[in-house]
Amino acid sequence: MTTTARLDTTARLELMDLYARYSRAFDDGDAESVARLFTEDGSFTREGAPPVRGRAALVEMARAAATRAPGNRHIVSGALVEPSDGGATGTAYVLVLNVRADAVSLVAMGRYHDQFVLEDGSWRIRSRHFVPFTGPGLAGTVLATVAS
Repeated sequence: MTTTARLDTTARLELMDLYARYSRAFDDGDAESVARLFTEDGSFTREGAPPVRGRAALVEMARAAATRAPGNRHIVSGALVEPSDGGATGTAYVLVLNVRADAVSLVAMGRYHDQFVLEDGSWRIRSRHFVPFTGPGLAGTVLATVAS
């Protein structure tokens, strides 16, 4: 879509901050904070997986991920946000690593495709779609270990 609307500097910084807040809350296992970053009917989708819709389901998704894989760290880069009808869109690269005392492993690598809305004075995620660049065969690949 072509638009002449612009996001002001404050909106851009708040949206960049939203990417960081999501990563930090997810990595800290703070499932409730993850869900509050979404609208009440917000959704998370990933190719090949059923959609997760609504804050209660988002809490469960984040809680399950923290239980299943403690030590995961989301590294987001190359974020680009643009105005859109009713809010903003964004894309960002994401690298998810599992960091342990003795090794660092690849969990996933891909790109977020986001729709954001301004709600009650705060930017929230209406939808996040994760497109993986890596297949399941690379998940768990050890990238670095501590030499004995």
